[in-house]
Amino acid sequence: MSPVKLKILITFIGILFILGLMLGAEFNNKSGSERILELFLTLFIFGYIFIAMLFLLLAILNMEKIKGRHSKAGPLGNIILIVVSSLMLATYFLVIIKLLPHLGRVKEIANTSQIPPQNPLVIPSTFTRKGTELGLAFYVPVIIFMIALFLLSVSASKSISTIAEKRRIKKELQKFDASLEERGIDMFSNPREAVIELYKKAVLWLEVLGIPYRESWTHWEHASKVTYKRKAYVELAKLFEKAKYAPEKVTINDAERAYKLYMVIKGEE
Repeated sequence: MSPVKLKILITFIGILFILGLMLGAEFNNKSGSERILELFLTLFIFGYIFIAMLFLLLAILNMEKIKGRHSKAGPLGNIILIVVSSLMLATYFLVIIKLLPHLGRVKEIANTSQIPPQNPLVIPSTFTRKGTELGLAFYVPVIIFMIALFLLSVSASKSISTIAEKRRIKKELQKFDASLEERGIDMFSNPREAVIELYKKAVLWLEVLGIPYRESWTHWEHASKVTYKRKAYVELAKLFEKAKYAPEKVTINDAERAYKLYMVIKGEE
């Protein structure tokens, strides 16, 4: 499990734990009906905010445009995420404003119902069985809801982890590009090293732009899946093959050509 996923999981479990302690301490002195109502509303509100903030976080992370403007979500996807998350949060606050007076009346009714009657009533044993049945009927959906919420958080953590990894790779590439712009191919010890490094960095740029790469693939297997700047990439792959299997034949002209192809792939030319 990646550090990002682990942090999200720990945070999620921590929030649930704190929420459980708060609910447990608060519900001990309340009647069964009030306890069930407030537990359901609290869990619903918590899940609602969690999902809304998750959407908003994904939208914010996607707002930083990748060079080449080739991200999978695109501007429309980011706008949809922001609009959906904002509407969810706005609706949440509107619902709370509407529910607060109602909850106040519910509490008053519950508190009034807790006043001992002058003539104590004998509660039939069947009431206890009905209460147990109500509890099972309520807690099963709650458990399903919590499982669904957990699965959603795990799924979202994958997206967040992917975005974070792309940002890390992009920073490394920007550092490499700054040095390359300053020194050119002179930053490499020989033409072969220049071709190989430029090819590897081009692969990383394509990965940042959303084109997948696996270490188990050969350079031609990867090239078969590249459609973005395909002509330039295929030519660069040929130079890489030459540098890998016939290093003595690589010339300074090959290094200069690899440099130009790299600039085309990353969107500079």
